[in-house]
Amino acid sequence: MLTGGIKDSLWAETKQRAKRDQCGNDRQGRVWAYFQPEPAPPRARMPAQEALSQREHIRLFLASIVFVVTICYLAWLLIDHGAILALSAHAAMLIAGGFAARHGFEWWYRVTRLRERNREFAATGRVNRAREGGFTEQVDAAFDWYFHRYAPRDADRRQWLSETAGFRRSLRDEIAEIYREQRTGVDKIRWLIRFLVRQVARGWEHGTLWEYRKRYRVAVDTKVWCGVALGAAAATCAAVVWTVLRAEPVGAVIACLLTAASGAVSIRGVAKVLFGRRRFLEEHQESQDKLQERQEEYERWRNKLDRLRPSDHEMETWLRCDRTLLLAYALEHFRLRWSDILAHTFIQSPAAGCKRARVPYGPSRYSRYDIRLFLITRDGVREVGADLDFENVTRDERERNNFRFDAVSSVHVGKVGSYGYKLTLTLMNGDPQKIEVTDPGVADSTGEGPAESPAARSALNLDAAGFSHALHILEGIAAEGKEWINRDPHAIG
Repeated sequence: MLTGGIKDSLWAETKQRAKRDQCGNDRQGRVWAYFQPEPAPPRARMPAQEALSQREHIRLFLASIVFVVTICYLAWLLIDHGAILALSAHAAMLIAGGFAARHGFEWWYRVTRLRERNREFAATGRVNRAREGGFTEQVDAAFDWYFHRYAPRDADRRQWLSETAGFRRSLRDEIAEIYREQRTGVDKIRWLIRFLVRQVARGWEHGTLWEYRKRYRVAVDTKVWCGVALGAAAATCAAVVWTVLRAEPVGAVIACLLTAASGAVSIRGVAKVLFGRRRFLEEHQESQDKLQERQEEYERWRNKLDRLRPSDHEMETWLRCDRTLLLAYALEHFRLRWSDILAHTFIQSPAAGCKRARVPYGPSRYSRYDIRLFLITRDGVREVGADLDFENVTRDERERNNFRFDAVSSVHVGKVGSYGYKLTLTLMNGDPQKIEVTDPGVADSTGEGPAESPAARSALNLDAAGFSHALHILEGIAAEGKEWINRDPHAIG
């Protein structure tokens, strides 16, 4: 048994140590990392390769055969009638047509891709409502929040949001699509959303956000070569047609019509195949580049969390310091010495809207606590209620109560759901005080160990909340009043 003077001296050392350790080990710079969920691995939307249908394959195959046959037939007519000059024009027509097709395809591909990209990133566009739901709405809210938060400095916010609306919509659709099937919570992909928004902000600041417009710009030499080749092909084609019409009018008309029709079908089909193949390779490479960038950001973010995340022992140490300083505040307010206290107990429960996390086999930790302190003296009970912002190391004492031992009418404990408890303290001359002791959401499997059960986690959280000790003291007071102090010396201290 310690004398009053020694107890007060030890308490002074305890209080001084709590002040020193409360923000030790860079608490304010690290505690946020404890409540960060394990980030979901990076993903990127992979393109699907477009393929011709069976009917289109058959039509392209037949049209190509007809085109080749009719071209050969026209060449045979020229040879049969000895039109050597026209035969040279026939060869020149094929060569010029090849050049025109090549440069024309390049022109058409770039214009089409530019139109597709402009439509994808248009400031006003149709939102894909097929995937609406809780997860998509959360992704929407996250993108809106970060686009406001990471707006470039000195930028007109309205202009920034307007010009990037298409990019925001496109990224939102991609993230909602690639993570929806994995049932991933939005908190696990916030790191990716932040990264994507910062990329858009950097592109907007440096003028590279619309770089694709420069990439798909049609070169002048492509237009010139296409025009020259088309002109040469048209001139030589006219010479060939004129010659074969004079030599074999009926056969030439039929062959020219078949050549034109089959050529149009063949060129359209081949262009579609080449367009799809080239776009697939291009988008596949873009997806691989995106995935590589996201993987690097994922590794950076994980390493940062691993470096900063405090241990459960550090979290308990900081919480113990917070409780000690709350106890010191109560003693100072009630003008009590530590030697005046016969017993004390804390009840701590999560505050509404707090963040939560836990390590396997450890109690739940919260970013904000609702803490109640009961001080037992020989004259009665002092109670202090406080809101503790554990993450920002701030405390708000919201209420204080004093009551005699004989003022406690009853103590009732009721269950809330499967794992929650609510303690009701009824006084003779006041309204019942209802205290939620444990979190009804304790069944959440966050940080669950391989052999843990919800009941085991509930018992662990009850112990961490100080439930058993507080209930023992309050029930003793309610049942026997002041006499309980003499009957139960084990509760003292």
